[in-house]
Amino acid sequence: DLLNGVYKAGIGLMRNGDVETPHILTARETIYAKLAELEDGVLSKQRFLLGPKLTAVDIRLAMTLLRWDSSYRGAFSLKGGRGEILVGDGYPNLKGYIRNMYSVIKSVVEFS
Repeated sequence: DLLNGVYKAGIGLMRNGDVETPHILTARETIYAKLAELEDGVLSKQRFLLGPKLTAVDIRLAMTLLRWDSSYRGAFSLKGGRGEILVGDGYPNLKGYIRNMYSVIKSVVEFS
């Protein structure tokens, strides 16, 4: 839901010449709801999404969250919700999660 919603909102905005249609607004609300669900739900209780072990789902979420502050918020006008993840204070569990995930995957991630 999260990554799909990001692109629905972003591409919808580009296709409509920066006009915020109901479809875009709905996509944004889905995004903010999913971030809140992750923040207040599963990631407030456990280290990884599906339990005690790292899975492909964690990798996919990590890639999305790593791009959130630098790319998605600005480029796709996703300025709502609780703010940024890595540099803000609105998502402390997501911030901890992504920092933990980065420490796990940093040897195989190339930022160029």
